[in-house]
Amino acid sequence: MRIGIIVSREDYTSENAPIFTTPALSYHAADLGHEVYLFTMDDVMRGINYGAHGARVHSNGSLEAHIESVRSGLSTRFVNMRGMDAMFLRANPAKNCREMQHMVRMWEYLAGMEEPLMVNNPAKLRQFSDKRILLNFPDYIPHTEVYETPEQVLDAVFGRSDIGVIKPAFGTYGGAGVHILSRVLGDSTKEAELRADVVKYLGSEIPYLGQHFVEDDGTGDKRVIVFDGKIMGLKAVTRLMGRNGKHNTAEGGIPVPADFTDFDREVAAKVYPFYREAGMLTVGFDIIGGKIGEGNVVCVGGSFHTDLNSKKVDPRFVPIPRQMVIGVEEMVGER
Repeated sequence: MRIGIIVSREDYTSENAPIFTTPALSYHAADLGHEVYLFTMDDVMRGINYGAHGARVHSNGSLEAHIESVRSGLSTRFVNMRGMDAMFLRANPAKNCREMQHMVRMWEYLAGMEEPLMVNNPAKLRQFSDKRILLNFPDYIPHTEVYETPEQVLDAVFGRSDIGVIKPAFGTYGGAGVHILSRVLGDSTKEAELRADVVKYLGSEIPYLGQHFVEDDGTGDKRVIVFDGKIMGLKAVTRLMGRNGKHNTAEGGIPVPADFTDFDREVAAKVYPFYREAGMLTVGFDIIGGKIGEGNVVCVGGSFHTDLNSKKVDPRFVPIPRQMVIGVEEMVGER
């Protein structure tokens, strides 16, 4: 297959690149023998209609060598995206309205050609974001509110006591813009960062969400990854490390294997189809304390490393990015 992946540069340039999912995805796709091209959002924005400059990548024998080859710079050439069998959207397209509108136009054009298979299709994200979809399932989520103005956010943060977490309505890199209020209030530096984030994201027409805080029930913040209706894997981050106590691997969260539960299966059976109808082939659900905190559709997760310092692969984890590529192979073969 010919596979295109729209990526964020940080996924390869960060010192934590070996534990990120996107490099693992491109590595496994190439390792399985596919013709793989990387595009950045800037490449796509400069592209014409359905094509953009992309870089061909190879597995290079190991994940580390694969990442280093991307870091060292790759030659690019104009690539017709209509010629791709599958396209993965891994970069956050919601930095501002202009980028999203461009992505929507390009994806709708490609969809009209019935090629390539798109993982995930952003065409509906602007009016129905990945995180707001869950508002259709109030029994599965903590109390959640949508804020459209800075005044609404700041009133919820500083004028009330029931809101425990605020976050942008669209996915962000490594949990950027997400604030756990118990770790922010009373700290002038963190309060200033919160105010700056609110202005930044709302200024880009990205609403904010406020939620009641859900206590960890001892199982950690579990990422349940669903691909085409099937649970592919999960992790439970049981150690809170890094800035603001976030669970994100990018913030130092440590993933460990966890068992499937009846609630996980119920989410896959009842909630996932709503995302699938909206054009999302794969979703990573964050589950904590018996509630869904959010659904991730850009970087759905699947990290299978446990040591942020040594960045060694934990053999207990099945390489979920490899499973995704194999799943796409099967879907493309059936088209």
